[in-house]
Amino acid sequence: MKKEKNNTAPKKAEQEHIEDILLELFVFSASLGFIGRLLIDAERAYDSVLIGKIVDHYTGLISDGLTRLQGELH
Repeated sequence: MKKEKNNTAPKKAEQEHIEDILLELFVFSASLGFIGRLLIDAERAYDSVLIGKIVDHYTGLISDGLTRLQGELH
């Protein structure tokens, strides 16, 4: 029975590490989305709206990918 406990401990630590990385990526994605929204809502100087839409689009793709990845892990 000790071997079973030893095998589950590294797996649990690895799972927690993966969840920490996913959390960091979700925060990064949310930050990018916020920046994209700020650029979209900014004055229309320097084509910031186009840049904001590009950032917002790719942030959505990142978020969708992370959601799928999290679903596969659980």
